[in-house]
Amino acid sequence: LGARPDIIAVKEQHVVIVDRKTGVSHPWHFAQVMIYVLMLAYARPLWKDFTIEGIVEYKNGPPVRVTVDDLSVTFRSRLRDLVHEVGGSHPPLRAPGIWECKQCDIGPDDCPERFDGGVEAVTVTDHDLF
Repeated sequence: LGARPDIIAVKEQHVVIVDRKTGVSHPWHFAQVMIYVLMLAYARPLWKDFTIEGIVEYKNGPPVRVTVDDLSVTFRSRLRDLVHEVGGSHPPLRAPGIWECKQCDIGPDDCPERFDGGVEAVTVTDHDLF
């Protein structure tokens, strides 16, 4: 759920979430906007009583509308199960990379996971990928 919609437009008591896509239509585009529609009222409590809908816009195709009617009990249940499975009962291990650590001003004395080293070149020859 780290993504963000491209546009959130608010007029009076109506919110439209627009996510623009440049490629072909995929089922997960619809599901992504369904998650935005479902979660927006939680992320923005001031809008919880507003009508919220979504639109998936394609560069070369018709837009696809997402309404609260698309948020079935099954979808909500599967999303809840997925979040619980991915989230688990314990926080994930911290594994920052060089990019994150370059941007961070917390030193190694305060962050044992800090990554300051270079990247070692690794050659793997024992595999069946190709």
